[in-house]
Amino acid sequence: MCDLSGMRRLLAASFMELMGSMLFTFTLAFIYPIAAGPNAYFGALAAGLAFAALVFSGLGISGGHYNPAITLGVAIDDPDFGWYRFVYYVVAQFIGAILGGVIAIDVIIEDASSNVVPTVASVASEPKALLVEILFAFFLVLVVLRTVQKQDMYGFLIGAVVSVGMIVTLDISGGSFNPAASTGLYIGALSVDDKTNVDSLWMYFLGPFLGAVFAALFNSILVFLQGKGNAYDYTTEESSDDEVVKPQPGYEQPQPQPTYSQPQPQPTYGQQQPTYNQPQPSYGGYGQPQPQPRY
Repeated sequence: MCDLSGMRRLLAASFMELMGSMLFTFTLAFIYPIAAGPNAYFGALAAGLAFAALVFSGLGISGGHYNPAITLGVAIDDPDFGWYRFVYYVVAQFIGAILGGVIAIDVIIEDASSNVVPTVASVASEPKALLVEILFAFFLVLVVLRTVQKQDMYGFLIGAVVSVGMIVTLDISGGSFNPAASTGLYIGALSVDDKTNVDSLWMYFLGPFLGAVFAALFNSILVFLQGKGNAYDYTTEESSDDEVVKPQPGYEQPQPQPTYSQPQPQPTYGQQQPTYNQPQPSYGGYGQPQPQPRY
């Protein structure tokens, strides 16, 4: 029997990934021209804030990935995520990113010559650009994994990594770390100018995916060395008995049940009731003269 509720949740998560990827890529198309000028830091900050807001919006629906590299890292780290769900997420991310890139560049900007795509800087080489893409994708996915497991400041720190990564690598690789967004921007640029150079696009796939795999493996090593077998368990052997371990989300703690063995006080009705010996007002009683209305 088909699990309709599970499929509906998966479709909702996929639509969230599609819309978030579209909005983020749409935003990047306007940020890259800013980042190429004297206001590069403001452009990188705007990208990080946009991503943080979208990640927070996706919490409880899809988790707010909007990046195939993040989805790959989560799928490797969490066996319950499932590769079937991974395929849905990645397809939705690429469709959304392509829509965002085409709408921004082909419909609104209508110009592919204003640095609307991430490119390898002339002062850098492709091996150096690939290396920074790997390292900052590793940085990004590791922060995602730890943030998801800790459920702390969800979205803000992930957006901060995006901002920092773009600021540091704009003059090297263009600071993408996102295969879907890079693909969407390049397709948007090709829709305006079919001579757009796409020779470096492979690097925005290989770098983020390698960084994601390394981040997932590194996080697994940390969990193994802790010896807890549970990525959500943060206690150590040195923890004292006085320390209070907060329950982690997703796990129901047994609640104390009320007991009714104690004798309950019973209400008594033997108290003297108040008397009303004062004359009571009459409200139209029989025999009382009634005032006549005047018109």
